[in-house]
Amino acid sequence: MADTVEKSGEEHLGRTYQGEIGSYRILEIIGAGGMGVVCLGETEGTGRRVAVKFLHRDLASESDSSRERFEREIKVLRDLKAFRGVVQIEDVGRAPDGSMFLVMEFITGRPLNDIIEENPKGLPQMRAVQIVIEILIVLEPIHRTKKFIHRDLKPHNICLYEDPLNVRLLDFGLSKPFQEGSGYERVTRKKGGKAGEIPGSPHYMPEEQFLRPKEVDRRTDLYAVGIILYELLAGVPPYRGIYLQEILKQHRDKEPPAIDQTVDGGPLSYRLWSVIEKSLAKKPDSRYQTATEFREALEDVLKYLIKREQPKKSIDNRYRILRKVGEAETPRSSRPRTSSKAAPSRSRSSRPAAATGTRRPSSTRPIARSTTTTSRRSRISGSSRADPPW
Repeated sequence: MADTVEKSGEEHLGRTYQGEIGSYRILEIIGAGGMGVVCLGETEGTGRRVAVKFLHRDLASESDSSRERFEREIKVLRDLKAFRGVVQIEDVGRAPDGSMFLVMEFITGRPLNDIIEENPKGLPQMRAVQIVIEILIVLEPIHRTKKFIHRDLKPHNICLYEDPLNVRLLDFGLSKPFQEGSGYERVTRKKGGKAGEIPGSPHYMPEEQFLRPKEVDRRTDLYAVGIILYELLAGVPPYRGIYLQEILKQHRDKEPPAIDQTVDGGPLSYRLWSVIEKSLAKKPDSRYQTATEFREALEDVLKYLIKREQPKKSIDNRYRILRKVGEAETPRSSRPRTSSKAAPSRSRSSRPAAATGTRRPSSTRPIARSTTTTSRRSRISGSSRADPPW
């Protein structure tokens, strides 16, 4: 029973812990996992909210790899403190019972896995592409400048902000530099962990992360991002199973199942599917080689989707306006007359102008009326033609 309480983190509620910089009172539990528990806390004095992550006490022994991962996460977050999109570290400390804790910024964004669960049929294509572009924007400098790989990218470790759209990457406990060193010890070499334990989440890991962990590099992270993109569109990851070997076999041998229908109401864009296929290639050399290359490919897809998704109504309105402009430019003489009484009324109004000697404007229409009137008078008087003007 006591072990259950310790695993859930309830023993921390209401307590105040002293870190290297400040002290923090624990308010509630946000989440719990196999390695530790994350609590909502507030700083003493200012009351500012923070997230406090505790490592389980029974995992804090010197011989356990969980402690190594926890210490590694602290070091990685300190090294990546200036990078956009990475959860910010604020303080570290140790509880009276010996368990370590890490103080981070409190993130109000929503976990990406919650958004996927609320949309079991997937997200619209444009929305999914925009989210993955933001993930890649965060990964670009981490891969290029610091030369780190995350190794555990999945929806649970990504938080999404809506306005403006941006993401935060969490849980850097498995991250590592491309080359071991720089004060980082190998965590792939187990000291006290379980036999056969593999660092990472099987549904998002390429074959080399299962079988050849020394060969992982930035393309391993990009494979995981491709899995996330697929899951955002389909609602489920492409490779699923109960047993580890079953999932591994699918990653190694099976092509991702086609997404026949999207939540947009139509088929998946062939351009977007081409990007997914390349990101999930079995051989690392056949995938996108950098986050920048992956992002640029998705930006081209996004431009295509925006152009394709223009509403039909706006196009119809454009043609309707063109028709109106065409009618306005139609010559007056080519339009049908709406009333036959208009001509006589203009003819009567023109007589006083002639009587006063006002010069009539040159026009063919009044001349035609005058000729017609003269012809009628001629027929009445019995003459075959009109009288000469003199």
